[in-house]
Amino acid sequence: MAAAQVERVTIRLGSAVSLAELTAWFDSAQVGEVAVYASGFTLPREHESVTRAREWESKGWVHLTSRRDPADKRLWLYEVHKGSKGASTKPSAKAVPQLLGEQARCLLKLLRKIAAAGDPCPSYAELAKHLALRPDNAGRRRARYALNHLEKQKRISIEPGSSTRPIVITILAAGRAKGLSTGAGSSLEVS
Repeated sequence: MAAAQVERVTIRLGSAVSLAELTAWFDSAQVGEVAVYASGFTLPREHESVTRAREWESKGWVHLTSRRDPADKRLWLYEVHKGSKGASTKPSAKAVPQLLGEQARCLLKLLRKIAAAGDPCPSYAELAKHLALRPDNAGRRRARYALNHLEKQKRISIEPGSSTRPIVITILAAGRAKGLSTGAGSSLEVS
């Protein structure tokens, strides 16, 4: 009696880019750039690229996120957001996550330019885009959080806006545009 042949099928639940590809991206990417380092039904946690991305995140060099694949809502895209490779990794009791600090600095730089020109403050969605975030609710909340962080540090002051007027931000930090405010012109979105 002949043994029945069993056909084996392998289902790949997740895949990741090669370690060489991930490292090359990290070495050439600018702060704030985003890349997909893995995708699938689940994160392939044991893959060397996933392990390396987690090491970088623990050092504060990157920020890892996930989102549904727009082409197939059953799948996930796992993204790596570039931070500063030279960041200090020394923990402190009041340590602010490295990515938040970089986002706040990036926003302050933008707000200095806007205040110097007397232009109105961009909407939270526009600020989220400037930070390489999606302009959805999560991105707008993150932009608002970074602004609140700057206000707590006494680097800016925020005057709330309304449905017809954008927020007004005054630069309090030393340097360019200190004491200047963003304009109070009209804006369609304040959110």
